[in-house]
Amino acid sequence: MRKFMKHRNQREELYRRGIDILLGALFLYASIHKIIDPESFAVAIYNYRILPFGLINIAAVILPWLELAIGLCLFFRVWYFGAVLLADLLLSVFFLALLISSIRGIDIQCGCFSTSNEVTLAGSMLWYLIRDGLLLFLGIYLFIKTFAAFSHVKKGGIKAEKSRQESINGHS
Repeated sequence: MRKFMKHRNQREELYRRGIDILLGALFLYASIHKIIDPESFAVAIYNYRILPFGLINIAAVILPWLELAIGLCLFFRVWYFGAVLLADLLLSVFFLALLISSIRGIDIQCGCFSTSNEVTLAGSMLWYLIRDGLLLFLGIYLFIKTFAAFSHVKKGGIKAEKSRQESINGHS
């Protein structure tokens, strides 16, 4: 039974690490075009018709740098709890913005990974909703697993977490 739990914990840790790397890389990639061309990103934000006009430029400048920071933190597991929380917050906001726009009948280029206004084959609102819904699902999974592990540390103390990590890594 102990061996089974050890393998299950290792597998869960691999899933979490894979999701960290995936979401971290996506946030990093998403930030690049927006940092290079904040004006085009401001147009993409404007097209959603959700934010007040005065906040569009502020969001176009701050969001890409926040995405970059979150991506780096997830990828390297630095300031991890905050990065997971902020990633889920942004993924939720992005998903809701797409959903609201879709309900309102606004068919836009989402501006997620490119600031270009070109219509692509993968550029349908349904595709954006499915993609962002899947990313949000992965983010929620990461959030639940991360904060469950955090509460485990709080209950059992640092020594319990250290011994759990050693058992995962195969040390005695």
